[in-house]
Amino acid sequence: MFPVPKATPSRPNSHLQSGDASPPGPPSHALAARANSASGDEPPSVGSAFAGAARGSGKSTESRSNRDILVRAHYEIFEKGNLDFVDEVFAESYVVHGVTGDRVGREQVKETAASIKESFPDLRVELKSVVAEGDLVAWQRDSHGTHTKQHAGVAPSGQFVSWQTFVISRFENGRIVEESGATNVASALMAAHHRGSQS
Repeated sequence: MFPVPKATPSRPNSHLQSGDASPPGPPSHALAARANSASGDEPPSVGSAFAGAARGSGKSTESRSNRDILVRAHYEIFEKGNLDFVDEVFAESYVVHGVTGDRVGREQVKETAASIKESFPDLRVELKSVVAEGDLVAWQRDSHGTHTKQHAGVAPSGQFVSWQTFVISRFENGRIVEESGATNVASALMAAHHRGSQS
């Protein structure tokens, strides 16, 4: 859900993997082909950053339930800093699909979430879109914060940075088991670092 790679000049657009691990690529055909656009009723409000953000297909209880779990996961992990919630919502066999391979295990989610919170102490996150269809939830998160510690291989700039994350999550029995997506965090951090060096 949250991993990001280290930035390199030749790859300004990063993907969703932490540290030196293989970054996930664009959503796999198997996931993307099934993440069809749909709309429905609003979920209960779970926090100011998420109110009105999530929309589900309205076609099944499963879709609505998965959507609500995804929204709550963002609230618990980022708004409250409750990393123990990772164990409740991610399966032990959780896998992120990468362009050079897969990375398995939910501990990576805890590590990356902790790193982001530490690197951006004033972090704010907003779920801009959440679309549920069957066992899939496609979502967009906008993140904002002041870069005070090295993250994604980029030295802290002291600049306020905003970036976007796009992910497709697959659920089984109420837990996230599989994800693929992309984020522009590395390019956003490098751009902010460049601005800081020019000021």
